[in-house]
Amino acid sequence: MLLEIQTFVRETVFVHDSMYSYIADIVRSTRFGSEGKLASIRPYIHLGASPRASIAFVQAAKVLAFME
Repeated sequence: MLLEIQTFVRETVFVHDSMYSYIADIVRSTRFGSEGKLASIRPYIHLGASPRASIAFVQAAKVLAFME
């Protein structure tokens, strides 16, 4: 049952392009500091997010959307 729900969420929940851009901005800001749009968070970051972090953010956004 759980695997079916995971597959359903992964394949059917829509993520708007603006959400992808926002997630990319967050991850980029953790890696490149002042070059990203969210440079204000840089003082709170010790290590930058990996490219897989972007994927995890998208998956988390889909799950939250599904649960609402």
